[in-house]
Amino acid sequence: MKIKPIEKIDLIRVIIIRIVILTSLIISGLGYYYYFGRNIKKDTNQVLSEENKKSISFKDIDLKTESFVKKITNESKEVVDNVLGEATKVYQNTTQTIASRSSEIVNDLIFNSTIKPILDQYEKLPQEQKEKIKEDICK
Repeated sequence: MKIKPIEKIDLIRVIIIRIVILTSLIISGLGYYYYFGRNIKKDTNQVLSEENKKSISFKDIDLKTESFVKKITNESKEVVDNVLGEATKVYQNTTQTIASRSSEIVNDLIFNSTIKPILDQYEKLPQEQKEKIKEDICK
């Protein structure tokens, strides 16, 4: 198999294309600057003129800052009150739930440790003795 030689690129053609592109970019940049640059300079003079300058009043800034801080403080107080109210409700519900569960556990513990063994023994007795115990209790 024969190896094909690398084709030579026409360097003059590439250089001419690059020069044409660079020249067109420079000309379009100059045209853009000529057309829009004059308007920018005029606008800059108007912005920096004495007529358009506004005096800064620190009292106005202080008043606006103070009202902003008061607004934020009031809103944050409302949020804190709402959060505390909800937290208190959750705490009370949790406390009630824990208390009721604790009382159920204590009742079950007392029943299982005292009354249940007695009832178990009662069930093991013969029928005659059960009847006698019922009569004694009912008197």
